[in-house]
Amino acid sequence: MGSPMFKSWCWLIALCSAAPSIAAAVPSADSIFVDGQTIRVQASVEIDTVSRPRRWQFGWNLPGPDERRPIKQKAPNWNAVYGMGRMPLGGFSEGLDGFARGWPPVAGGLGWAQVMPRPGRRPWGFGWAVEFQGMALSDWVEALPDSLIGFLPNDAESVWAVTRQRFDIGVETDTVAVGLVRSNSFGWGAHALLRAEWFRGTPVTLSFGMERWNADRFHHRIVRPESLEPPVVTQVQPGGAWQPVMRVGIGGAWGGTRRRGVPGFAGRWAAETGLTWRPAEVHPISLRLQVTRSFGGRR
Repeated sequence: MGSPMFKSWCWLIALCSAAPSIAAAVPSADSIFVDGQTIRVQASVEIDTVSRPRRWQFGWNLPGPDERRPIKQKAPNWNAVYGMGRMPLGGFSEGLDGFARGWPPVAGGLGWAQVMPRPGRRPWGFGWAVEFQGMALSDWVEALPDSLIGFLPNDAESVWAVTRQRFDIGVETDTVAVGLVRSNSFGWGAHALLRAEWFRGTPVTLSFGMERWNADRFHHRIVRPESLEPPVVTQVQPGGAWQPVMRVGIGGAWGGTRRRGVPGFAGRWAAETGLTWRPAEVHPISLRLQVTRSFGGRR
């Protein structure tokens, strides 16, 4: 029997000689052991950190489960240019323009609109519009007589000013032609709008914006001689400051080529009518007529 030191060295030598065979018998974590042979496998895992659930993409889908769903086709932007005119409701005969020419002061202009439609069978979307408009107004050429009691219509360029003077021998009534001069005022504005077609070819538009005119506009309210009211009341519609504007309109669209499966608004042409509210003006509610030529978003 040997010493304990000699036995320890024998065991150590035996373990070192058996280590290669043990390592060959136990495959590594990335290897396959077949029929005593080790097949090494180079494996890697890729994680897509960009992919997101479809509900957060530009499909306007409501929040729901995270499973994959098809993305709705994005509708093209609806771009359009339009011409419009407006006429205030009320004041046809009481205003100076309506009294002299037969209609109140009207405005007309041009605008550009863009809407980003929501995909779907009944398209709708939010957008914006900018527009420019002009208005012709009438004013007095000369000062009015002091004894003025009212007016009578004459023609588009003048009105009859009726005067009354009391003398010791009686009352004298006379008419004096007062000429009118035209002036032009210009305005521009920007609007946020909602456009929808819940019924095909019948667009509905809601908008809110701000509008500004280059100068003050004077509204002359006049009466006939038999009235007991003051003969002239002048009201100022301020210019040089922004004022709020709200509008609602409905119309009909036509002229588009229907393309199945392509979402968007119908028609290349549209005629719309609606009401506009301008709280800073003498007649805050006006009738609006509009003709639109669109360049996108049809189906």
